[in-house]
Amino acid sequence: MAYKPFYIFVEGPDDTRFVKRVLVKTFSDYTHIQVQEYSQEKPEKIDRFIKSIKSLGGEYLFLCDMDRNPCVTQKVQKILEKYKRLENRKGVFVVIKEIESWYLAGISADDSKSLGLDNLECTDDITKEVFNEMMPNRFDSRVDFMQEILKSFSINVAANKNASFNYVASKLGLIKA
Repeated sequence: MAYKPFYIFVEGPDDTRFVKRVLVKTFSDYTHIQVQEYSQEKPEKIDRFIKSIKSLGGEYLFLCDMDRNPCVTQKVQKILEKYKRLENRKGVFVVIKEIESWYLAGISADDSKSLGLDNLECTDDITKEVFNEMMPNRFDSRVDFMQEILKSFSINVAANKNASFNYVASKLGLIKA
């Protein structure tokens, strides 16, 4: 198999943890897969990195949180303005609202109960703050809580509980649309 790299750009460590545990294993067609955090890097450095990925014939996925933007289109536009080498919309996916919503989306009703959480039917409106408030006291840190969630994470459950995860999972072929 010829060298075929794939890069997944994420904002920070919580995103890295999620992507490595849930998404990376689904990209078996690639010889090299790397998760790259971009939020602490200068846009010019990320642009140079994207240029080199393209020159190697590689592919990429760029994840960003919706944050306080009113719509996906506006968020994507801001990202495209900040990172000039990103191809128009190609590979740019918006997490609504934040990655914590994807973590909670993948928990089944039984797993929610065992974690000491109420079962959520929809996680589209979950923010970092809501996630932190929901964390049971038995966890020493939010990282411990996140790691415990990922142990039983289900892509199919998450696709039913979070619209943006469903969209990304469908586009990546992780679930049938």
